[in-house]
Amino acid sequence: GAVAFNENTLSTVDDLLADTFYVNVDPDSYGEFLYTPFRIDPATEAWWATQSPEALAALQDSRLPIYGALWRFYEWCSKRVYSKTAIWARPPSFDVTILESHFGHFRIDCPWNFRQPACVRTLERLHRQLAGRRYDRDPRLVEHRADHDAVHQAWLVQRWLADLSRREVA
Repeated sequence: GAVAFNENTLSTVDDLLADTFYVNVDPDSYGEFLYTPFRIDPATEAWWATQSPEALAALQDSRLPIYGALWRFYEWCSKRVYSKTAIWARPPSFDVTILESHFGHFRIDCPWNFRQPACVRTLERLHRQLAGRRYDRDPRLVEHRADHDAVHQAWLVQRWLADLSRREVA
């Protein structure tokens, strides 16, 4: 899941939901590619089994083979990602790294460059130390549904940056 947003604007959750990307990869599609280095991690599958019924049901929506999912994401990003666009992730060393390795393996150009990933978790720590304000998740957003997690994180990034920009620098 992903959402396009302006980090310098305070959007509503509904505004953010209007420009999301959401697709699930059909895990059986990895078998179509004989020499793929990617494997499904049993620990990850076990973790998913402990998630809410809403999150598990969402995994069945919009299933595509891996190549089709990557291509659709590339096309979505190509209309929204520019050289100065930050690619926010929690953390980039996980999500962005996985996407970049998949793009490379399937010979799809990565729609961002190495300067663009930004870490939601790092911003969260800074905000906690400097501003200390807490924001609650919108109850309509399903936790661990990828597009809803992206919307929640974008909503937080906007608020944290706004809070931090109001602080006086000594």
